[in-house]
Order: sequence, then structure tokens, then C-alpha cells
Amino acid sequence: MNRALIVVIVLALVAAGYLIWRNSAPETDFVKEAEIRIIAENFGQKLKAVPLLADKETVARVMDENYKEFVAPDLLNRWKENPSGAPGRLTSSPWPERIEVGTVTKINDNKYEVSGDIIEVANADTGTKVVARLPVILTIERVDGKWLITKMR
Repeated sequence: MNRALIVVIVLALVAAGYLIWRNSAPETDFVKEAEIRIIAENFGQKLKAVPLLADKETVARVMDENYKEFVAPDLLNRWKENPSGAPGRLTSSPWPERIEVGTVTKINDNKYEVSGDIIEVANADTGTKVVARLPVILTIERVDGKWLITKMR
């Protein structure tokens, strides 16, 4: 056999072995914390899309469209029943632009706490300007095999 072909076959086997090992390796705390951080940040990107002062039907529909993949059903249902206690957009300006994650703290293997700030921005002469940083704490838990926000304060 050609030596180059043997090298290619060995490299392909090593790569395949690595991929199999990587996909079957247990989730590490580092991987979990990165996933938790991404969930909090992606959820923060959706806050501006939820108009809390719209009629209750619209708010519920828009919450489902924007929050469902990030928020546990129990919490989402509470927010839909009482939008005044939910996160979202209250006025045209300022509006919640994002969540900046500060710390991710492991409570146990299936529960993390995320501390950060909701960043509110407003239009300015030079574009958008940060006008407020509102502290937020999210509890993110594994619910039915998926990481979801179960509490926000």
C-alpha cells in the first residue's frame, strides 16, 4: 500500500474516534456554564421584541414566539397571566437591548444562577446610547432534558 494512503486512513480513523468520543463524553461544568451563558444572552436579545403594554392576547403570543425556547412553561405562563411582572419592552425608548452576563454560579448539576445586567438603550444623535443597567438574576435549570430559565429577579 502507498504510504500516503496509510497516513490518510490513520488520520481519518483518529478523527472519527475523536468525534465519537467527543459526542459521547459527559458534559463538563465548563461546557454547561458556556451553554447557560449563551441561553441568558440569547434570551436577553429577545426582550426588546415583547411589547408589555400591548393587549394581553398579543403579549402572550409574542412571549411564546420569543421566550418559549428559553423559559420554563410554568414561568412563561405566569408572565403571560401577569405581563406587568414580566421582562420586555415598556416604551419605545428606552428599550432592553440585551443581557450582559456577569457571573454564572453552579448551584448543583442541574441548576445554575446567572447574575448580570439588562442593558437599556435609547436613540441618541450618534446612534444608540446605554441609558440604564438593571441588575438581573436568572435561575436556569435542566427541565425535561433542556436548560430553561425557571426564575428571574
